[in-house]
Amino acid sequence: MVIIDKLGEESSFSFEKLRKLLLEYGKPSTDEYFREKLNGNLYEENIGATRYILSSIELSENNSREKYVNFYDRNKNQFVWTIEHILPQGENIPLHWVDMIADGNTELAEKIRKEFVHKLGNLTLTGYNSQLSNMQLDKKQDKKDKDGHYIGFKNGLSLNETISNIPIWNRDK
Repeated sequence: MVIIDKLGEESSFSFEKLRKLLLEYGKPSTDEYFREKLNGNLYEENIGATRYILSSIELSENNSREKYVNFYDRNKNQFVWTIEHILPQGENIPLHWVDMIADGNTELAEKIRKEFVHKLGNLTLTGYNSQLSNMQLDKKQDKKDKDGHYIGFKNGLSLNETISNIPIWNRDK
């Protein structure tokens, strides 16, 4: 995880930088430890690792030059692409999300939020995080910019393909 933290500090990603860091820090963790971390609250524990994993998934699916996206691009020292929580991370869960994930049961919705909100399966990448915020799922899916381009989950990332048209988001998704 130290290696991924170090990569997150870089302004751009390269395999050469990764190779140097791997050599510097030695042998990686066991598969069991890695699996445990992947299934845990990855975002909460290590945002850099989360960014690396999500961007690696996307790049492995969309690796043509025509579709290449640099998920480490920065604008005024801030990442352009940020990590979006599909189920919002805030403690005050909007009612439409409570209805969707817990049939209106606020207490159960909070329990679900605490358990799943920072797990890899609830995370994706977007260049428009602040515009998606706590929106309803269908609004996050269909959100467009002023020019009519999709900026929500229909933004063309293969990472978002499965969530771009689903009618509900819950523990099973």
